[in-house]
Amino acid sequence: RQPTGVPATVPHPGREHGRGGAGRLDERSGNGVSDATSGADGSGEAATGGVEADGRAVLDGPVVVTGAGGTIGTALAVPFAALGAPLVLSDYDDGAAAVTGAQAMAAGAPAVRVVIGDAAAPDVADTLVDACRDWGGPAVAVFNAGICVPGLTWEQPIEVWRRQVEVDYWGPVHGVRAMVP
Repeated sequence: RQPTGVPATVPHPGREHGRGGAGRLDERSGNGVSDATSGADGSGEAATGGVEADGRAVLDGPVVVTGAGGTIGTALAVPFAALGAPLVLSDYDDGAAAVTGAQAMAAGAPAVRVVIGDAAAPDVADTLVDACRDWGGPAVAVFNAGICVPGLTWEQPIEVWRRQVEVDYWGPVHGVRAMVP
């Protein structure tokens, strides 16, 4: 058994070690490592829609955030967690994504799943959808992953331009295509 707060890793077919390739899915709930259907209350439900007694809105399904290991990704994930939403977080950096996941759990997320992979890869977008499937699909998707290379754009090698377009443009395109029915 994993220690509390350390995600179990479920490799997905085609996943290569490191960046790129298909995603790898980590799952956690409020009581440490759990299966995909455990909610914080043990009911099997990750979240319910409506409004809590204190007036806070509760989302009807999970929130997907790509680039979740960065500053903006964390700033997006934690408030959704405080609303009671289960989260599917994605980043190429499993350590940074795990830190965001732990912060989200502390903020009130009933469950957190982390997909490790390259946001520009179409199969990672498919893995994000799979991670939401038993929760009824995503209620909100924020395609936040992006690359910003310092310096003058016209002085960058074409490979840098290509990589920026892959992540910043094609990542959201693959995400929308995978998530919209």
